[in-house]
Parts: sequence; C-alpha cells; structure tokens
Amino acid sequence: MAADATIGACFVQLASIHNISKSSQSTPVSQNNNILYKKDESHPEGAQRPSSEIMQRLSATNPLRLVINNATRVASPSPAHPQPRPSSSSPLHQQQTRPATDGIGVLFIAFSIGVGLYACWVTQRTSFCSKIFIKALEPVSKFPDLNQPTYWMLGAGFLWMSFWILAVIGALNFYVPPLIIMALVLSLAWTAEVMRNVANLTVSRVIALYYLRGMQSSTQFCFQRALSHNLGSACLGSLFVPAIEALRIVARGLNLLEGEDEFMFSCAHCCLRVMESIFKCGNGWAYVQIAAYGKGFVQASKDTWDLFSKRELMVEVVDSDITSAICFLTGVCSGSICTIVVAAWTSTVHRGYIGTLSVLAAFIGYLMTRIAMALPHACVSCYYVCYAENPDNRLFDKTIPDRIDLIKSGRGRSRADP
Repeated sequence: MAADATIGACFVQLASIHNISKSSQSTPVSQNNNILYKKDESHPEGAQRPSSEIMQRLSATNPLRLVINNATRVASPSPAHPQPRPSSSSPLHQQQTRPATDGIGVLFIAFSIGVGLYACWVTQRTSFCSKIFIKALEPVSKFPDLNQPTYWMLGAGFLWMSFWILAVIGALNFYVPPLIIMALVLSLAWTAEVMRNVANLTVSRVIALYYLRGMQSSTQFCFQRALSHNLGSACLGSLFVPAIEALRIVARGLNLLEGEDEFMFSCAHCCLRVMESIFKCGNGWAYVQIAAYGKGFVQASKDTWDLFSKRELMVEVVDSDITSAICFLTGVCSGSICTIVVAAWTSTVHRGYIGTLSVLAAFIGYLMTRIAMALPHACVSCYYVCYAENPDNRLFDKTIPDRIDLIKSGRGRSRADP
C-alpha cells in the first residue's frame, strides 16, 4: 500500500509540472526598452508589469551579458550551434597571410635583379668557361657507371628530406619552434652538402687518376672509399667551405667599392687579405687531391693553392671560372620551378600556406639540384687541378694556355669580382 501511495504521488507531481510548463509556453511576452514583460490576466487589459520570474534586461556596460533577477550571466552560444571559424579562403585570412607572401615575392624579384646584373658582369668569360666545361666532360663517356654515385646520393637525399619534413612538423610543438626549425634547416643544408661532396670525391678520384696516371678506376671502389676513408674530409669541407667562399665573395665585392673614404677602403682591403689567407687553408679545389692522394682537407687545400700559385697566372684563371656560379644558379632555377608548381597547387587547396610551402619547395629543390650537379663540378675541378700539376699532359688542349696568353696581353684581364 505504501508503494502504491508513493507511485500515485509521483504521478500527481508530474501532472502538475506538465501544466506549469504548458501555461508558461502560452503566456505572451513582449519586449520594450530592453526589458521583458509578460501580460498578467489579474490586471486590467493593456496593463503590464515586470515579472519577477522572467524579468531580464541587457547590461549597460557589456551588451553580451544579461541581467536576470539582479544577477548577470554571459550570453554564450549554444553548443549545438558553434560559431564558424574563418576559412583559409576568407578575406580576413587572406589579408593576414598576404604580407608574408608579398615579402617572399619581393625577395625573389630582388634576387632576379642581382642575377641579371651578375650575368651582364661575367658575359666576357662565358666563352672560355663553356670550352672548359665541354672539354672537362669528355672523359665521362669512358666510365658508363660514373653517374651511379650521384643517383645513390639523390635517393638518400630524398629519403632524408622526407624524414626532415616530419621533424619540422614535430618541431612546431616545442617551446621555441623558430630556433628548432632554424637548426633543422642548417642541419639539412650541411647533410645535403656532405652527400654532394661524397659524389664529388667519387667522380674526382675516377677523373683525376685518369688524367694523372691514365687509369680507369672502378667507380664502385671509389664510391666506397669516399664513404669510408674520405668521409671525414667531406664532412669538414661541407661545414667550412660554403661559409669561407661566401665570406670571400663578400670581401671581394667590398674591395670593388672605390671611394674617397680611405678608412673604409683600407678595412675592405684588410678583410680581403684575411679571407684570402683563410681560403688557402680551406677551399673547394681541395677535393681533387683528397680523392687522388688521400690527404686531409686542410693539407689538400694548401697544396692545391700552392700548385696554382706556382703556375703563371693560374690563380687568375681559376678565379675567373664561373662553374660554381653556374651550379648555384642551376639550383636556384630548379628551386624556382618547384616554387611555382607548389604555389599553384597550394593556392587552390591551402591558400594560407602559400608562403611556407613555397620557401620549403625552393629550398629542397635547390639542395637536390646541387647534389645532381656534383659530377660536372668535379670534372671541371679535376681539369684545372690536374693541368696545374702536369700541364704537358696530352689529354689537355690549348684552352688554358690561350687564356693565359690573353690575360698577358691585357685583353682577358678583368677586375676581380665575386
């Protein structure tokens, strides 16, 4: 009986709650001067009074807060209807990402202008460098598998860069992402340079032994030697040679600035002499003697530069070579093509990441092309170094002697440039 009485009381309470909710829904509500009223049938028709139960008004200080019974509450959106986030194609998002993209475009335009000026500067040397380039590549046809080390390094570089991209994504969760990403960029540049120099050492040994001893060495053995015996020199050279050559270019460029300021001219001249001294102890020509004789990096750099210095005007000849610039600009062109392709795809899919992905594509395209250009660069280096060591070799023609005679006559001498 007690249970039946309890169940009956519950039904009565439910019925009363239902009637109350039904009557509250049928009560008309009007809004006037930010105060809500409901009509009360106990007052005369047309009379209104504020209801103590539902009276609410907007806060005067914050329109997003409601005052209900002298207590303020925040008007938050319903979880069922969340506020939409701005998409990557919205005008606001495009305005936020546009400055970075425009800045990258300005840098590319400035670089293009610099490249155009440099091309005008070195026009008179293109004929000689093209002859050296063609002549230096002639022995490659005698070694059908000479390209294989470059292909192996390209494959290893592709795999390493794939993992590197994952590392960059993970670095975004660190406390200082910019520093971590900068360290990753430097490490990738150094690793790619090591891969390039491994291919460079392999080709240099094969070509140098062909010039100096008339041997046809095994490319596979030379590649294994570069990965074992000469790997330390490749790592050391990859760390210092790019920085030394870049600083030397800057010093030579500053030395070209002639003016009335004696102090600035003396400082530029002093910096050039310092960089010339450092360049003798670490330069890219050393890889030929590292590969051929197994010397250390510093010793090979000194011996190679001494070899150039002993030959008449040989230093001027190698300084006028633009093979390094050709390899660099080839990498830049490849990076630019990668940038155009990636930017065209990103603009239709993820417009907000155009700047980031464009820079990443340019950097990776440049590094991969630099690895691919290791073979022609090594062949040209071998031609110069082996000629300086034995200019009477029958494998060399009159290209370099004719250039030296032209410099002696004054028609081939040009101002030192970067």
